[in-house]
Amino acid sequence: MAGKLIKIISAIILSVFFSSCNSYYFAFDGETGYSDVALGGDRIEVTYVAPDKFNITQAKQYAIFRAAEIAVSKGFSHIKIISTSERIRKKQNATEATKSITERKDSLGNRSVEYKETPSYVTNISQAEVTMTFELTQENTGNAIAVSDVKKQLDELLGKK
Repeated sequence: MAGKLIKIISAIILSVFFSSCNSYYFAFDGETGYSDVALGGDRIEVTYVAPDKFNITQAKQYAIFRAAEIAVSKGFSHIKIISTSERIRKKQNATEATKSITERKDSLGNRSVEYKETPSYVTNISQAEVTMTFELTQENTGNAIAVSDVKKQLDELLGKK
């Protein structure tokens, strides 16, 4: 009974910690974030599409954070990385040129015209995307990652001691 209660409390604490600690850690919103799929048994697949400020290594860290969160919610203490695929998404955001004319009259009836033009521009964006397959486990085998170690990595990433 005590062991089960500890798992539940740990799950709640880690869930709150993971979801509230960073503005880049959220479910996929069409542009960035994580998504996950249960593959059957104790395997999951997590994809993390990073904002343009992130590199592949940072995207992998966030995918691992998500896998650890799922592991805790299902009562597992470790995760094993089974496979990893990575790519860089490239896209362009274009902004159209705008023109505006504003005509004003002051209190004396004097008229002034303001002409404003904003040029068009294109922004190139590169986003790291990582898809990782994990096995959730209770065993601390050679290549398993303890969920508690993931929390320590997250603290380091966020500059917390």
